Amino acid sequence: MNKLFLAFSLSVLLLANCNMAQAQNKAQEVSKAGENKIEARAAAETQASSNGGAEKTNKEGEINMKTALLIIDVQNDYFPGGKMELNNALDASVKIKSLLEHFRSKSMPVIHVQHISDRPGSTFFLPRTSGVEIHGNVKPKSEEKVIVKHFPNSFRETELNDYLKKNNISKLVIVGMMTHMCVDTTVRAAFDSGYDCIVAGDCCATRNLSINDKKIAAEDVQNSFLAALNGIFAKVLKKDEVIELFK
Repeated sequence: MNKLFLAFSLSVLLLANCNMAQAQNKAQEVSKAGENKIEARAAAETQASSNGGAEKTNKEGEINMKTALLIIDVQNDYFPGGKMELNNALDASVKIKSLLEHFRSKSMPVIHVQHISDRPGSTFFLPRTSGVEIHGNVKPKSEEKVIVKHFPNSFRETELNDYLKKNNISKLVIVGMMTHMCVDTTVRAAFDSGYDCIVAGDCCATRNLSINDKKIAAEDVQNSFLAALNGIFAKVLKKDEVIELFK
């Protein structure tokens, strides 16, 4: 009887030890699985963070690469002493210079447009005159593109559209002279061609106009044309706002 009881006790003890060992192994497996899950999650988060940083860098680079500064007709004849002096041309050119320097510091593309008048009876921007030259405040660098045009529309019979497409430029920051003529016409043409446009309004200049013997002050011309462009055709901002946008 004692032997039988002893054998039974040993069996119970062995079974308990076996169950305990299985429980410990199971606990170790669960713990290890949890550690692996945590490590995997940490690795995923690290990878996501890395990808996020790269994505942000790519996005910023994409913005910079796809946006160009387009400077229209900032030429000597529009300044004091020129054949078609504008209102506040010098002040506008100083602001353009500041914007130009910012784009250069960001290695963003810059395009200069120069109007050369070949129409009979033209009185300014005549070929081989000092008045047709681009003003010193925004003088192009050798590596910057210069587009020569003969019409108010900077796209008409020029290589501008091909150049923008070739360089994957889809957004334009447009500045220059005259607001009511070449700036207005070019912005509308750019919009019709599918480009997103920003106009730096204080980097533009115009002149007095008249209709029906009534004089329209340059300030009113400026505000009216910028107001007409703002919204559908372009977003009209100030120079400092543009710089902030492309910091």
